[in-house]
Amino acid sequence: MASTNYPAQKYRKPINPFIGRGDTSERLYQLEEKAHSTFKTAAEELGKVLGQDKKFFWTETLPEALYSFLDGWDHCAGEQACIAFLEKRGFTITAKE
Repeated sequence: MASTNYPAQKYRKPINPFIGRGDTSERLYQLEEKAHSTFKTAAEELGKVLGQDKKFFWTETLPEALYSFLDGWDHCAGEQACIAFLEKRGFTITAKE
């Protein structure tokens, strides 16, 4: 159980639902494709600014960009997203007291 000092526990845990592509979700899919493309471009630019070798894009630059992206938004939302992502893959996350 997370500590009561852990503010992100008050946020709803992301569930990452499957949303099939169709008439009601087409705009969502288009916007996600645009967001992914924009994020990849921003990550590539971050790699240039940090002087990272392009061959390490997936192992260095992209994780740095994801961290920067989450850190630039609401910290608790970023924490919940990270926790849900890791728990889905079998990790157990425990907050420090």
